[in-house]
Order: sequence, then C-alpha cells, then structure tokens
Amino acid sequence: MLVDNYDLIKFEDLQIKNMVQNHHLAKSISDAGWYQLMNLTEYKAAYAGKFVEFVNPAGTSQTCICGFSVPKKLSERIHRCPNCGLVMEEIKYLQM
Repeated sequence: MLVDNYDLIKFEDLQIKNMVQNHHLAKSISDAGWYQLMNLTEYKAAYAGKFVEFVNPAGTSQTCICGFSVPKKLSERIHRCPNCGLVMEEIKYLQM
C-alpha cells in the first residue's frame, strides 16, 4: 500500500538493535517488525521506481511538515501547528 500510494516514503533511521536492549520495550519492538517493514518497503520501492529515505530521528516529532518547530512534551499525542494549522492525532497503527 505504501509503495502503491507514495513516490517518496520516509522512515526515521532508528537504531532498533539499541532499542531492544531496553527490557521494558524489547518485546513490543521485536513484535512490531519495524526492521522488516523498512527493509521490505525499501526493496518494493526500488522495484517500483519509487524512493525510500531514512532520516535522522532527532526532533522529528517536534517539526511540522511545513518545517515549523512545534515543541511538545513526550506525553502530548496531538500535533497542532500554529503556523499552518495542521492538526494530527497520534497514529495508533497503519491499516493495510
């Protein structure tokens, strides 16, 4: 679905191997299959002539798609940009 609908797909370049060392999160992170999702998406995109980019995750939740900085506390789950008016709730899961 991602490759069919988007020409450019961006993932945060997360250090998953380091993240699973946290014993409280390891099972959830492993179960989520993030690494597999990124690798398969990159493969399918290349085959379809589309692009996948891996971006530095530093501050990605603090920057709106318009480029405006929107600082939030970790507990805040709704993005509200005063610059462009974009409001987005936390994405719980991706329906495919």
